[in-house]
Amino acid sequence: MIKKIGLYSILVLIIVIFFALKSPSITMEIPNVSIETELIDAVKNQHWLFTSSKAYKDRLEAHPLVDQAIVNKALPRHLQVKVLLKKPIAAVRSGAVYLMIDNRGIVLEINPEKQTNYVIEGFKVSATEVGHPLVTDNSALIVKAVQLVDLYERFSDIDPDVHLIDGDLVQKINPKFWVNYGVGYDIPSQFNEAMTIYDDMIHKNSNTGIINLSVPGQTVIQTWKN
Repeated sequence: MIKKIGLYSILVLIIVIFFALKSPSITMEIPNVSIETELIDAVKNQHWLFTSSKAYKDRLEAHPLVDQAIVNKALPRHLQVKVLLKKPIAAVRSGAVYLMIDNRGIVLEINPEKQTNYVIEGFKVSATEVGHPLVTDNSALIVKAVQLVDLYERFSDIDPDVHLIDGDLVQKINPKFWVNYGVGYDIPSQFNEAMTIYDDMIHKNSNTGIINLSVPGQTVIQTWKN
């Protein structure tokens, strides 16, 4: 009888511990408190004892606005979380506001002031929601436009100035020198070719014209005197 009571007590203790450690207490450091509740909801029902730090991290980083989550588990059932949000690569103007987007064309923020130095022009926005892909008259080119902005920002001394003109992606190096990327069939290789041609033209003291890379294998260079 005493043995049965002892086993029963152990079982009760295990059940109590199981439920006591189920839902973690959470301390979260996040620069945008507007999504804090969403992130807490994503992890609060995961059993603290049986959920790894990586599993918590993966759930938090599944949020479209989160770039990185740093998670530490601490006894008795605590989670200490630091969240780093994605930074916009570029902005798309829509009426009186700017839509800040990441490298996948996901809207990170809607703001009356641009929160980035680079604005992509020429797209007509038809629908937008924070955390979702930007919908425009030519949504397939948004990601390629952002890719161009990123390449110019990282690998050249030319400020990105990307426009959608008559269905083509165009980088305006200056008001009289453009690069036409067409529909961006291979943005990285097109960019490399454009930079090679541009450097050669600058070396020859020519800084006006159009480098047309819109058709694969048929680069056309048109220049004119100032």
